[in-house]
Order: sequence, then structure tokens, then C-alpha cells
Amino acid sequence: MAAFRILAQALKVIQQYIVIVAGAGACLLIMTAAVMRYVLRMDMFGGEELIILTAYWLYFIGASLATREDSHLSADMITNQVKSPFKLKIVKTAQHAVSLAISIIVGVWAYNYLAWSFAKYPKTQVLKIPLIWFQAPILIFFVLSSIYLIGHLIADIRAFGEKRPS
Repeated sequence: MAAFRILAQALKVIQQYIVIVAGAGACLLIMTAAVMRYVLRMDMFGGEELIILTAYWLYFIGASLATREDSHLSADMITNQVKSPFKLKIVKTAQHAVSLAISIIVGVWAYNYLAWSFAKYPKTQVLKIPLIWFQAPILIFFVLSSIYLIGHLIADIRAFGEKRPS
């Protein structure tokens, strides 16, 4: 169990570094493109491709971190209406179960998309960056999210066994 915790912590740190580097990279690329275009009156050839690439890694790895922390955005009105702690546990468990099912289904689609991309090996127009670099974070997100959602679901189920405070 200790090895699993160490692996989970290492994975979290790797994800955090990816988010930091991708965020800083996207910001730097956008600033560079703006300075080149509006100050130097030059075009940053292929800059949009690099900005999109860093944004993909930022968004999808950031989203997997949010899933890990169970802090991603949600628009659930049910939890605002339900007052019973037991019923809230049921709602939370159902949310995690549905999210897991969707994550697995879309994860399979992402895998098929990436496998197709490996076979065809398409590249971007300007810089000839293989599209697998844009698609990989999508699959990584769904794999990590599925793992994290399984953990949340297990914790939810265990919570039902806990005794209620008197």
C-alpha cells in the first residue's frame, strides 16, 4: 500500500509540473506572438500550432488533477436541495458512478482515435507536428480520470459502512 501511495504522489507531482510548464509555455507563446505581431510587425510562423499544443496539455492534465482532487466544476442542483447526509452520500456515489461510466466510454473512443492517428500519422500544416502529441493528453486524461473516479467510488462505498455520529 505504501508503494501505491508513493506512485500516486509521484504521478500527482508529474501532472503538476506538466500543468505549470504548459501554462507558462502557453502564456509565453501568446505574449511572444502578440509582441511580434503588434510591436515588431512580424508573424510568428506556426505559433498557433504551438499555443494549441500547450493548451491541450494544460487543459487535459489540469482536468485530471481536478478529478483527482474531486474539485472539478459541477452544475448539480440536487446537492443544494438534499439535506440528509445519507441521501447526499447516495447522490455523490451516483455522480461518481455515472462519471466513471462516461469516462470509460469516452476513454475507449480516445484510445481508438489515438490508434487511428498512429496508423495514419497526420501532421500539422505549418510545423509538421504529429497530431498524436495533441491527442495523447486526451487519452491520458480519460485514463487518469477513470482511475481517480474508481478511487472516489470506492471511498463513497466505504463511507456507507461508517457509523453515523450520535
